Amino acid sequence: MLVQIGERLKENLDGFGGVVGRVGGDEFIAIVPNLDLRKAKLLYNKIDKIFNEIYLISDCELNQVKLSITVGMEKGTPTG
Repeated sequence: MLVQIGERLKENLDGFGGVVGRVGGDEFIAIVPNLDLRKAKLLYNKIDKIFNEIYLISDCELNQVKLSITVGMEKGTPTG
């Protein structure tokens, strides 16, 4: 299931130019450069929508899983 989650996140970041990776356990991080507030809201809505869909485990309707998410966003400026 973690592979499915990562794939769904990656697919939904394609239009935003970001990357996604698994931090550990069931936690993922997405890094999306040059994202203004409007685009951040659009991205959040896309991610929220994919997690409101039912996950099927092994193509069996009896093995449905409902997931929830917690999202935090931070705007940073590179220093160097």
